[in-house]
Amino acid sequence: MKQRHYYRFDILSTLGGKFKAFWKSCEDAERAADIWADKAGAKTYYSSPSAFAGGVQCVSFGENIVPDNRIWRSLGPDMDGIEQFEPLCEHQRGVMMLPRKTFKPSNTNTRIFSERLNSWKEVKQLYPMEHWARLAGLKKVDEKEIEKRIGDESFVQFIEICREDFIPDPSNKRKKMNHIQRTAVDLERTRMALPIVPVQAIYHLLQADTSVTGNKIVITQDSTPTFFKTGRRFYIAIDYPCTDSCLEEVTKKEYDASEQAALEKMNKNKGKKA
Repeated sequence: MKQRHYYRFDILSTLGGKFKAFWKSCEDAERAADIWADKAGAKTYYSSPSAFAGGVQCVSFGENIVPDNRIWRSLGPDMDGIEQFEPLCEHQRGVMMLPRKTFKPSNTNTRIFSERLNSWKEVKQLYPMEHWARLAGLKKVDEKEIEKRIGDESFVQFIEICREDFIPDPSNKRKKMNHIQRTAVDLERTRMALPIVPVQAIYHLLQADTSVTGNKIVITQDSTPTFFKTGRRFYIAIDYPCTDSCLEEVTKKEYDASEQAALEKMNKNKGKKA
């Protein structure tokens, strides 16, 4: 396990203001995940280790509860022996050339678009040159001519959510998914569209010094930063030394004592409300 670093900072500081906005985005992401899992009928859900808040990696429905296997795919049991599931769908990645640079595609019932635009040089390796030749209206591959025709265009990547038991027929627009297929696809589409706050966001916010790992943030299940608020101060424990000027380094002893005091105060306030 890496060495942990412990800090505190004032809620009214510049960093405190940024951190409150960060925490609001975390709360919004967690709330969206809670709502999705509740609508899916799940008892619990699991987030990705790379997500600080939000997102749903898989769900469980409780002991001895097996959901419809036409909608849910089993991923096996967790460490407690509880079966985990995800919507029974497949993903196909694609790229679309935009008709104009200001065009912003909207997500559809089966397709989720990236918010980031790409140049042709960024996406050209995703497909063989035959694909780009057809897109450029050429009968044979001519890389110079392809670049001349579409090299200045903008592209957007997307994920197509599909089912192995349903093959769209472009010549038959009446062919549609049945209720079971549509339910699974809708679950997966809305799951993929959930907002996620990545762990990297908090490292950037605190100006973490990642030079010890080659300027790459290494994330494991037991390395997620933890923090709490008490009075006018935030306390945070993190795997990397941080350099924001508003941070004041503290000992693990102070961090643990402050966390315990904050928990006792929270439980005392709960008792009063009851």
